[in-house]
Amino acid sequence: MNEQLPRARFTPMQRHFIEAYLVSRNITKAAIAAGCKERSAHAVGWKWFNKTEIRAEIDARLASTLDRYAVTSDRIIRELAMIAFGNLDDFIVVQDDGTVAVDFGTATREQVASLSGIEIDEYSEGRGDSAKPVRRVKLKFSEKRQALMDLAKLTRMMPADRIEHSGGVQVEHKLDIAALSHEQRDQLRTLLLAARKPTITDVDDES
Repeated sequence: MNEQLPRARFTPMQRHFIEAYLVSRNITKAAIAAGCKERSAHAVGWKWFNKTEIRAEIDARLASTLDRYAVTSDRIIRELAMIAFGNLDDFIVVQDDGTVAVDFGTATREQVASLSGIEIDEYSEGRGDSAKPVRRVKLKFSEKRQALMDLAKLTRMMPADRIEHSGGVQVEHKLDIAALSHEQRDQLRTLLLAARKPTITDVDDES
């Protein structure tokens, strides 16, 4: 975040607030980073955040970042799907003697995306002329359950309230906005911008 903000539009503290918010996505923390005292940071931060020019600058910078890194709902869902549906069978082969070996020979880029890491351990087993080289490969998968949950939320597949109507059953997804704190509401807004840019309609590693 090294873009230069217009000096005439913002005070030095407001410029620091904007920069800090873009990093932490937390209004109170951003206000503290800008120099506000902790006891007043929440109130001052929200006062700044609700200023039209400051909010416009933040929104423009967020949109620019999303565009720069090609963050779209389609790409987010695609990446989550590669993690959620990764399978061990994609990386192993059963040999003639019945043993199983790791094999990346046919693995695609999409399949490899489900992995969070690979550990290779090489050592000798036995002594002298009878020593045999041993090579063990350990695959680490990203958290499938969390990826599945995130996918379900983004695609509106999570369990929902069912309301009976004369014409049938209408399914509604409810989120108690009033119960959220100011910080949670702001985080929700940021998630919506990332997942449904440019239209905001809804929200919401190693196994």
